[in-house]
Order: sequence, then C-alpha cells, then structure tokens
Amino acid sequence: MKVYVNGYGLRPFRVEETTENPTQYKGSYQLPKNVETTGGEKWIKLDYYFTEKEIKN
Repeated sequence: MKVYVNGYGLRPFRVEETTENPTQYKGSYQLPKNVETTGGEKWIKLDYYFTEKEIKN
C-alpha cells in the first residue's frame, strides 16, 4: 500500500490501526532511501487516519 505524504510524494505505508464506520487506516510511512530521522528510524508514525480512497495499492 502507498499513501501521498506532503514533501515526499507517494510513499510505502503499513497499517497499524483501523476503525469501522467509516473504514479508516492509521499507520506509518517509509522515508525515502538515504533519509533517516534524528533517531535513525526509517518509518514515521502518523497521527492521521487515511480513508480507502487515499490509499493506493
């Protein structure tokens, strides 16, 4: 799955939490190659819920 992230474009996305009515997904996106956070992490956890329309396969 992929989602659009401002500043990085379409990024790989992994679902960590879902809700019902309506179905929404919350999770993390992967940073581009050779980019890391100050803690050395490659995945950024989001506090935003994506709908099925916003997620690309």
